Amino acid sequence: MNSIQQALEAKRFAFMVEMVASAKTTEEKIVEMAQGIVTIPGVVGAGITSYAGGSAGHDPIRIAELVKPTGLTPNVHITCVNQSRADQIKRLQRVHELGIENVFAISGDYPLGATSADYDLDSVQLASMIAEMRDKGFPFYISVAVSPFKYTKADCAYQYLKLEKKIAAGADFAITQLGYDAKKIRELKRYLDERGLKTPVFGNVYVLP
Repeated sequence: MNSIQQALEAKRFAFMVEMVASAKTTEEKIVEMAQGIVTIPGVVGAGITSYAGGSAGHDPIRIAELVKPTGLTPNVHITCVNQSRADQIKRLQRVHELGIENVFAISGDYPLGATSADYDLDSVQLASMIAEMRDKGFPFYISVAVSPFKYTKADCAYQYLKLEKKIAAGADFAITQLGYDAKKIRELKRYLDERGLKTPVFGNVYVLP
């Protein structure tokens, strides 16, 4: 069962936890973390990151494969960094083979220390490609990113219009980038309401140590 999809379609308030699987973290530790997260009430899944903040980490598909047997539903980050269209199709086919439905289509952070990075697709095109695969029988549930934390008219318009393009491309829900401005969260909600868009949105909360 896809607990993320079930919660959103039932319009329940729900939580996801983002698992940042850094290169220094062992697979055993990651599984242990997942076993703890799955016991937290209200948590319906976990975002499995790739190059969070540009730092190298484990392959998110491999981490999702480890996490899934614990009962924690993974939402795998699929980024556009250094991935051709053919590469993305192979990765998504692997995700499907593992029985994973939730994918987060994002541009991705530029890897730290890299001298170059290629982007064959942008996040809108990636979401559209995943939706095309869904039309062919791959039961993907697609999430995308949006940042309401912009403070010029042009920057705000770019973010909101891009979100609309992602929704039109087939996105099922959105997740905000990290930010601490509640007024901007309300602005995003108001924009969606005024445009008649019912797409669910997760707010992104970073719990400080």
